[in-house]
Amino acid sequence: MRIVLTICVCVCAAQSVAAQTPGGWRGLTPLRSTRADVERVLGAPGGSCKCVYRTREEVVFVDYATGRCEGRSPGWNVPADTVLRFNVRPQVWRKFAELNLDENRLAKHYDDSLTAYYLDRDKGVEYEVSQDRMVTAVSYVPSTQDARLRCRGFVAEEWAVTTLPRFGLYTTTSFRNAISHLDSFALSLQNEPTMVGYIVAFAGGRTSRGEAMARANRARDYLVKKRGIDEGRVVAVYGGRRAAWVVELFILPKGRRP
Repeated sequence: MRIVLTICVCVCAAQSVAAQTPGGWRGLTPLRSTRADVERVLGAPGGSCKCVYRTREEVVFVDYATGRCEGRSPGWNVPADTVLRFNVRPQVWRKFAELNLDENRLAKHYDDSLTAYYLDRDKGVEYEVSQDRMVTAVSYVPSTQDARLRCRGFVAEEWAVTTLPRFGLYTTTSFRNAISHLDSFALSLQNEPTMVGYIVAFAGGRTSRGEAMARANRARDYLVKKRGIDEGRVVAVYGGRRAAWVVELFILPKGRRP
């Protein structure tokens, strides 16, 4: 009985360690685990793609290779039915701050809805964070250690090229009407202290370069003096000429070339 108990404890401990392995979850790891491994852990899949798995705590979406260098997340030299990446969406969300992560180590980008994505390249873990700073999903992706499996002709990292969407724009000649756009811009900057705001003013029609920059500088002054944004985090830029004048707003990480 004592021997059996010892073996049981060792097996349970090993499973716990596997579940916490960098780049893995419940013993499943991108580029190493297969469809059979996933179904052994999560059961039969659902959805027309046969790639959706449901547990009591979360919904899991898995991208599988359809062949070497092929699949929804292409560019990995692994056989068909190998896990390329998977996304875990919990039923109960946690505050991002509770994870105690060093944000300076994480790559960051936004989608069109301004959901933030924090990527730990070394561990191959990406956190999806809502505007109210809740973790809505965690994705497990290839890590920097997997570069040797990258197919020829693909960028070294799947996330190497990041497109940051425009935050917003306004064309109103009334600065009072522009304030609602700038207030939303200020709120995002206040919630994201590692980001820098860019106000890009375009001349157009009869509007001169000087008038465009006057609009950009007035917007910058409002953000700094009225909304309390540090002046080093707001940049006014002349964008050139267009058919009609416009002011566009962008948010980029500190240190990112605009």
